[in-house]
Amino acid sequence: MIYCDIEVSNSCNLECSYCFLEKTNQKSLNIQDLNKRIALISNRLRYLKQYEATIEFSGGEPLLEIESIKYIVEKFDKSNINVKYSMVTNGTLLSKEVFRYLMEKKFLLGISIDGGEETQNKNRTFRNTSEGSFQLIKHNIDNIIDSYPEDFQNQCIAHMVISKNNYKEFFKSFVQIINIGFKKISSSLDVTYNWDDKQLDILEVELRKCAQYYFNLCNKDKSYYWDFLEKGIQAIINPKQHYFCGGGIIQFTIKADGRILSCGMCQSLEKAVIGDVDAGIIEYKVKPYGNYKRKFNSTCVKCDLKEYCHVPDCVFLNEEITGEECGVPNFFCEMYKINNRISNKIIDKWRKLNEVN
Repeated sequence: MIYCDIEVSNSCNLECSYCFLEKTNQKSLNIQDLNKRIALISNRLRYLKQYEATIEFSGGEPLLEIESIKYIVEKFDKSNINVKYSMVTNGTLLSKEVFRYLMEKKFLLGISIDGGEETQNKNRTFRNTSEGSFQLIKHNIDNIIDSYPEDFQNQCIAHMVISKNNYKEFFKSFVQIINIGFKKISSSLDVTYNWDDKQLDILEVELRKCAQYYFNLCNKDKSYYWDFLEKGIQAIINPKQHYFCGGGIIQFTIKADGRILSCGMCQSLEKAVIGDVDAGIIEYKVKPYGNYKRKFNSTCVKCDLKEYCHVPDCVFLNEEITGEECGVPNFFCEMYKINNRISNKIIDKWRKLNEVN
């Protein structure tokens, strides 16, 4: 299995407050560009002697290029490769017709939404008008839930960004997202902002409230899912030798300009550029990660949580932010400690509940 993120366009109709993507040199892909990406994925699978791939379509806003997405899907449908598809969209172009197509192709669909109207409109405004995006996205989601309620619950996940605009009331936003109709939530910290300990203390209080609320929900309905807590619990219950994603080896991003990155979050780290659609992946650049072994800095090596922590293994983004090969941003470290404390608390609650039952 390989995991490939295809940036079908770096254009977007929104101007999000925390967006880290380049705003200039916007590019859409022509048929030749699309064929190069199809060939690159196919060649990579042959090289690794694999026959399965997960392809995520990203942007910019990927639904600005729905015809390009359909073209790639059609080509792989006619191949002997087993492909699963996913996408994260801002939801503004998510009509019932588009949603029906995505569900026919069994897409896992992420919808970027940060909370209710006030929070969403602080973070995510239209590029040309600066108007808030909440009402249009809510309208589209309501239409989809009315027409395809099971597909929405099973295949859609809310992508929430914790930003400087909403961290103080994140619990409120979390509940609002569930009330909109989402049963699956992915939450991530805005990594473009340099969080301090005081802000993270406030956020921890909010996340603890979310965890208790989620715990209560799951006691009534097991179909709810929150990645922050579920991944934290799994790391404690089933720790791994490492948490490296396989960047450059089995996971990579193809940018709209043709570059291939080992980590799609990296925008300036030269080490993360591992080839392009014409030359393919340059093997000597990814070879060091083929037999990945964890490296700890002087702080991490003394940490009692290193067995469970994924942060040291996020090697490319860590180096981009800190400028050091084994560097770890302080707010990454503190955020994992928060996750671990909350996850352990919920594990204790589950165990006590099971003892009673």
